[in-house]
Amino acid sequence: MHEDGDADPVPRTPRRWRPRPGGLGRVRAVQLYTGLGAGNIGDEFMARACWQHLPSDWVLDVDLAPQSADQRAAYPSPHVYRRRPSADLVAGPFPAHVAAALVVGTTPVCEREGPHALQGLAAVVGASVARGVPVDAVGVGVEPLELAASRRLFAQSIGPHVRTWSVRSAAGRDALLDLGVDPGRVHVGADWAWAYRRQADLGAWATAHWRAAGIEPDRPLLVANVVKLVWSDCEPAREALAAALDRTVATHGLQLAFLSHDYRPDPWMDAAAAADVRQRLRRPAVVLPPLYYSPDEVLALLSRATVTVGQRYHFVAASVLAGSVPVAIPRSPKMGDLVTELQCPFSGAIDATDAEALTAVLTDAVARRAAWQAQLAVAASALARRAAANLALVQRHPPYGRWWHGLARRAGWDVMGRPTR
Repeated sequence: MHEDGDADPVPRTPRRWRPRPGGLGRVRAVQLYTGLGAGNIGDEFMARACWQHLPSDWVLDVDLAPQSADQRAAYPSPHVYRRRPSADLVAGPFPAHVAAALVVGTTPVCEREGPHALQGLAAVVGASVARGVPVDAVGVGVEPLELAASRRLFAQSIGPHVRTWSVRSAAGRDALLDLGVDPGRVHVGADWAWAYRRQADLGAWATAHWRAAGIEPDRPLLVANVVKLVWSDCEPAREALAAALDRTVATHGLQLAFLSHDYRPDPWMDAAAAADVRQRLRRPAVVLPPLYYSPDEVLALLSRATVTVGQRYHFVAASVLAGSVPVAIPRSPKMGDLVTELQCPFSGAIDATDAEALTAVLTDAVARRAAWQAQLAVAASALARRAAANLALVQRHPPYGRWWHGLARRAGWDVMGRPTR
């Protein structure tokens, strides 16, 4: 389907029924671009979980980055997807027929890893404001802003224009209140990934994929995910991580593999970080091909892991969802919040890793695996219930919610306020 310029249509899971844009009784909204399709598998977890929980009469227009062509799972109907050139993703054509705009998941309010996320959010919110379209954020991460420039950008271009916020943690709510957002506009939900529902059992595929890489899936396995973000200049931290992995796999007879949760080949991303750590190891290790795995593939692969160690939020979350026991190495406030809510094993920080401390935590995760699995399953269930309520606040506002549809019909409008008779 071609709409709005030269965007490429994206294949979708087939479905018999296809809604009309702006049809009576259906909500047509745009999902504002915050990185979906660029290569981060965590973004796929969040977006797909959100789509699974949308009311059946909501249809989204979704812009995707060019790299989405490499995503290994089709994007589901009935939503409309457009693969746009990178230059058009933030300031490109805005669909004329949409009634509202959603910011779905990710951590768009942050500054620790640079200003790009906050600037991108300001740009897409500004495009919506220019069209007179209300913006709501659902299931997003919000980190404290300390820099004067960041706080000024939020106060001028974001805060006044986002109608409601559903955030992944109480810490996110506190950060918004510190930025001057009215408490009545904020709801504490959870990260969308916790509400993700598997679409297929890929156990046989995962077994074959591991064996093709040189891993025997029936033997104990430690899966690691590392990045170079934040720690690119932290040589001692990388040496300490390698030493801890060597000691742990030797002591417990584990196989060791690295899995990229962002497949991009950039020098600060997962594959480059895995290669860096691997060359410091004394024990053998496998690096899985850096593919743009689907969420179901990641869950199937991690279900074979005895324990995992990770520096990404959604790798840790996926490990729990897959039934493994993760050890988190926090690199940002959002990972600190995750550790607090999950009460999962963790050690140090990405730029301050101690080999002995990390080895001890990994040893405990292996030794008490069953107890950790039971504890983490309870925490994940609670987070899933919270995530399923991420839409509770936005549904009180037009054009969402069935009460609004009934009012519109009685008044002779469609959901965008256009007369129908």
